[in-house]
Amino acid sequence: MKFSAEHIHQLLLEKITGTITPNDDLVLEQLIRDDKKVFLQWKIMKEQLDHAEKTGFTMEPDLEKSWQNLSPLLQRVPVKNFSFFRKASMAAALVSAILFGAYLLFENDTPVPQTAELRKKIPDAHVTLLTSNGETIDLQAAPAQTLQVGEATIRTAGSELRYSSAGGGTAAWNTLSVPATANYKVLLADGTGVWMNSKTTLRFPFSFHGKTREVFVDGEAYFEVTKNTAQPFLVHAQETVIKVLGTRFNVNTYNGVNTRTSLVEGKVAATTRKKLIALKPGFEATYNPLREDYLVHTFDESEVLSWMKGIFYFHNTNLADLSKLITRWYNVEVRFENPSLQFKTFSGEIMKSQSLQAFVENIKLSNQANPELRNGVLYFR
Repeated sequence: MKFSAEHIHQLLLEKITGTITPNDDLVLEQLIRDDKKVFLQWKIMKEQLDHAEKTGFTMEPDLEKSWQNLSPLLQRVPVKNFSFFRKASMAAALVSAILFGAYLLFENDTPVPQTAELRKKIPDAHVTLLTSNGETIDLQAAPAQTLQVGEATIRTAGSELRYSSAGGGTAAWNTLSVPATANYKVLLADGTGVWMNSKTTLRFPFSFHGKTREVFVDGEAYFEVTKNTAQPFLVHAQETVIKVLGTRFNVNTYNGVNTRTSLVEGKVAATTRKKLIALKPGFEATYNPLREDYLVHTFDESEVLSWMKGIFYFHNTNLADLSKLITRWYNVEVRFENPSLQFKTFSGEIMKSQSLQAFVENIKLSNQANPELRNGVLYFR
C-alpha cells in the first residue's frame, strides 16, 4: 500500500495537533519507525514548531493572538499559494503554515510497510473507541461484547454502544470514531442518543459532572437529548456551541467551514463568541465564520435526516460536493482529470446499500461525465 507525500504530510500534521485517528496513528507510528524519510520529516516538523513556540507562537488559548504572533514567521517560510481551509481549525492551519517546508522532502509516493502485526490490530473499516487512558478498542471485533474500561462497563451490539459507569471522580474524555461507509449509535450516560454518520468523531465522558453535559462532534450526528433542566446539554461543533435542555436536532460540520444545526423538536440556542440565536423546530442555522453570522432558514426534515436511512437526496448539486459524499460512503478516493467536471450539477438520490459501480453507471447515463474506477480511485475525465 502507498500513501502520497501529501497524505503523509497531512497525517504528520494531524499527529502534531492531536487530531489524528487511532488507526492512522498506528500506521504513522510504524512509518516513523521504519522509514527514514518519514522520520526525518517528523523530526523537522517538531523542531520547526519548537522554534516557532520559542519565538512567541502559541496555539492556545487565543487563536487570533496566535495568528498575530505567527505572521512574521510565515514570511520566512517559502510557501506559495497558501490558503486556509477552515477557520474553525485555525490551530491546525497555523501549524501547517510553519511546517509546510518539511513536506518538500518527499517527491514521490512513499510505501507504507504493512506488517502482519499491524493488519491484525484494527481494520480500517471498524468503529473504534479511544479511551481517556490511551487505549484503542475495536468496537466491531465481535457482533456483541462486554468490556471493562476503568469504572465503566461498555456493551456493544451490532452498530450500537451502551455503557454504565460508577460515575465517580472527574470527567475524562473518550473519542468514538466512525470510519467511511459506516453508521453508529451511542447511548450516553444520561440516556441521550447520538446517531453518527460516516467519518464522524464524538468526544464524550463516561459520566457527566458539574453544571453542564458537554460533548464535541466533528462530522454529522443526530441527537435525541434527555431533558435535564438542572444540567443543560452542550454540543461543541467547530466554532458553534449548541445549548439544549431536551430536544432532537442534527449537526453537520462536513463542509469544513460552515456548521449547520437543524432543529427537529424542542428548542436550542446556537452560540459563538460573538453571536447567539434561538431556533424553532423546522428551522436550521448555518454559521459562516468569515461573516461571523448565522443564516437561518427552513429545512426539509426528510432530506436532512435521510442519511440515517442510508439515503442522500441532492438537487442541482455539483460533482465536487457529491464526490465528498462518495468518499465518506464508499471509502474511495476521487480525482478529477478534467477539473471543469467539478462544476457539473446533478439531481437525484444515492442509497448507501447501492454499489459504487451502480453510482458510476448512473453518472455515465447522464452524459455529463465519464467516471472510471481504477485501482481503488474514482476518476472523472
